[in-house]
Amino acid sequence: MAVLLRALTLAALVSCLQLSDAIQIVPTPSTPRVGQTVTLSVQGIRDPTICFWFRGNRFDKGRMIFQIEAGRVVSRGGGSTDRHSLGRDCALVIQGVQSPDAGEYYFIALHGRRSGQRWEDALTQLQVSN
Repeated sequence: MAVLLRALTLAALVSCLQLSDAIQIVPTPSTPRVGQTVTLSVQGIRDPTICFWFRGNRFDKGRMIFQIEAGRVVSRGGGSTDRHSLGRDCALVIQGVQSPDAGEYYFIALHGRRSGQRWEDALTQLQVSN
């Protein structure tokens, strides 16, 4: 019940977010080929305490890939596959990228020092070449 309550509270907070220019998602390599490993790194965040990754362009529990707290995956969602893993600083790593992996990825994080923590989000479009 506590997890559900926390998720609902988070959903309410996220509904107030607007995409930020302060952070951005950088894929490496920038246009991966089928079969390569791609890392979606988040630039512009410090000390992330809670992070979420989603497939698509919004907070959608059914499309969540990960929920990360204190650097560890605490929950996997319906958007997760066995090829998804956690990289440094809440980066999303996709091993053996496939054509269906192309598309939008949405990231949300609570970061900063305790006195100045804030939620920020970013959206990217992953392109995969053959």
